[in-house]
Amino acid sequence: VSVVKVHNAKSARTYFASQRPGAEEWRDFCPTWDPDGDYLYFLSARDLNPVADQFLFDYGFAHSVRPFAVALRDDVENPLFLPPLAPAAFDEEAEDEDDE
Repeated sequence: VSVVKVHNAKSARTYFASQRPGAEEWRDFCPTWDPDGDYLYFLSARDLNPVADQFLFDYGFAHSVRPFAVALRDDVENPLFLPPLAPAAFDEEAEDEDDE
């Protein structure tokens, strides 16, 4: 079990960035700061679904590691969130295709 933590030097407080205290059950590793200081990226082995191995008579954990991003400030938006298209913009594109 490993946890990614962030330490605030000014307040001398340490924060759990990847798991909540007392519930450490995953292996988090390779933390990396965003160049702009908006996010903390890390890898985590969280999908522990056993799969029968085709060559060894045992189970393995294929595709168990995924990347994660933690926003470091409240004003940072989710980089994976895409706002919905405005209906008017979508309708105009459809009309332009019909005119051609």
